[in-house]
Amino acid sequence: MRTFNSPLNHLRHDKSTILSSFNAALSALVTVLSISLLASSAQAQLIIFETPGITLGDDAVECIDQVTYRECVSDVGSERILSHNGQPVAERTPLDFKLLLPQAPAVGDDGNYPLVVFIHGWNGNKNSTGGGVESEHIPYVEAGYAVLAYSARGWGGSCGSAQQLNPECSNGWNHLADARYEVRDTQYIAGLLADELSDDGTPLIDPMRIGVTGVSYGGGQSTILTSLRNRVVETDGTVNPWLSPAGKPMQIAAAAPYWAWTDLTYSLAPNGRNLDYVSNNSYFGPAGVYPFGILKESYVTGLYGTGNANSNYAESPDEPPLTQWYTTLLAGEPYTVATAKPIADEIIAYHSGYYWLDPEVEPAPTLFNSGWSDDLFPVDEPLRWIHAVNTMHPNVNAALYATNYGHARASSVDAGIAKASVREWFDFYLMDIGEEPGPVIRAKVQDCDSSGTPTYVADRWSELMLGEIRFEDAVGGIVTSSSSPSANATQSFDPITGGNACARVNDSPITGGLVYDLPMPDTGGYTVLGSPTIIADITVTGVASESMLVARLLDVSPNGTELLLARGAYRPDASGVQVFQMHPIAARVHDDHHLQVEILGHENPTHRQSNSAYTLTITDIDVRVPVAERPNNMQINKPAEKLVPAGLVSVALIDVAVPAISLLGLGFMGAFLLQVAKRARRN
Repeated sequence: MRTFNSPLNHLRHDKSTILSSFNAALSALVTVLSISLLASSAQAQLIIFETPGITLGDDAVECIDQVTYRECVSDVGSERILSHNGQPVAERTPLDFKLLLPQAPAVGDDGNYPLVVFIHGWNGNKNSTGGGVESEHIPYVEAGYAVLAYSARGWGGSCGSAQQLNPECSNGWNHLADARYEVRDTQYIAGLLADELSDDGTPLIDPMRIGVTGVSYGGGQSTILTSLRNRVVETDGTVNPWLSPAGKPMQIAAAAPYWAWTDLTYSLAPNGRNLDYVSNNSYFGPAGVYPFGILKESYVTGLYGTGNANSNYAESPDEPPLTQWYTTLLAGEPYTVATAKPIADEIIAYHSGYYWLDPEVEPAPTLFNSGWSDDLFPVDEPLRWIHAVNTMHPNVNAALYATNYGHARASSVDAGIAKASVREWFDFYLMDIGEEPGPVIRAKVQDCDSSGTPTYVADRWSELMLGEIRFEDAVGGIVTSSSSPSANATQSFDPITGGNACARVNDSPITGGLVYDLPMPDTGGYTVLGSPTIIADITVTGVASESMLVARLLDVSPNGTELLLARGAYRPDASGVQVFQMHPIAARVHDDHHLQVEILGHENPTHRQSNSAYTLTITDIDVRVPVAERPNNMQINKPAEKLVPAGLVSVALIDVAVPAISLLGLGFMGAFLLQVAKRARRN
């Protein structure tokens, strides 16, 4: 049969061929596009620190996509950044780090991000800032910040104890938050990031929008950084403008230290000369004659031991000789010009932010978060810095948020409040989001009965203390060097063996000290708020520079148990009228409780007992307990005029109005003073 090839058959055949060819071409196109997209994706993966000389092994660091942010981590030892370039190459320390960056934007520049540096605490590392603050890293980067966290030299992957024998760690020891080393390292890394370019050629960070925060050891470094602001301290102690390695001007734009010291010598060995109403609280005083202080033995011993086990201490003759310092301080009195003063001078010069304040250089806006019952770095640490800044630079926002979030005996109960305040601070000063944070001073009352407590606010510290509970004892008595609290109270109120701000113990008799029980408060009670102050005429029998006393303020309940509210140690002059304070506190005293004041010879091991025997004859005692409530013509008085020792400068104080006094009020005041006199115990 003859086959007839119609045009339709040809069309069907051509269509099949065309479709087959089209499908093949489409498949090839998809393959090409897929390869192209994969290649594009690979090219888009950010690589940083490709320039030789930045990392230990000249290895660049790859930034990995973590869905909502990018993470650049020194995964291997050869990717660690070499410490600041002010040292010879052979002496530089490899620093383990992580950098978090926001996702690259679909439109606009990938860079000029505000940078927040999280500096870890003692015994921390890049992943453990301390106090739970590391939980803030990812929320910050997801909000548009670049986040830097690194292990400080001598800790973790930066030549910590596990690496200290490695060849690259021959100079990698802990310098104890030194402005020339740890602080300079932070400045150097920030400078590297300001010079580093993203794939579109934009600098990764904005050199003018750098924030610093940290906990404890990191808080102390943050304070040094904000005090320096746009300056660096070289290894020889000279000060220069802060420039990136490529020469860009750099500055700290905001700081938010948690649990920070401002004078590390005073924090670890207070001499009791700090006053919360003066602006020039230097350790040795305006004339340089104040004595070396009293060692916080339990804390210093714990800190030294932790570092000795997990950090990397220098060995003689290298600096700083931490083991030699510890041995000298632990040996106790006499602390001489030859033994203790060189230690204090070194720590004052390079390890304390207060002494880097300069009338010619404004510090960055700074918010301190401190804990009322923090026995290591109490609230008067930030107050020293704030008062000085208010005097030198009255337009700088130098703020304090005091809660119960801090070192022991404080806790983490107010951690959320503190972290939120820091985020608000950085959002405003680095991102221009929201209104200027405030008020300048916020004081949340310590809560030990879960009843909820108020937060008092003011523009100045002195504005919080509207009233004062006072009593006087002209006769006084003798305090012996051996007098101390009961063993139970000593253990329970020590920050290392006890550590609970709300611990109560039985009120026990004390031999050789002075104890005063105040009457119960008026109906409704009152709120102790500020630094309890003692003015007295003191005569030392013995060597004054080897004598000491400890004052404590306690809340005594109806069942006879006592709660420690405030404490302070003081190294007295040989004789004369003297003033000293306990550390600040905010606590409610209920109307069925009463306050008790103890003046003792020592509080070992919280404050180390002196090696020397002595007696203190104390007369004309004037105890002043600041309260939040206004004068009421009964128990609560108008704050008395401050006693300002020679050479010290008072901060601005307020004048509190006193209501018109009534005959009933006069009668009550007389009864109050009579009760104090009758209830004073001197054993």
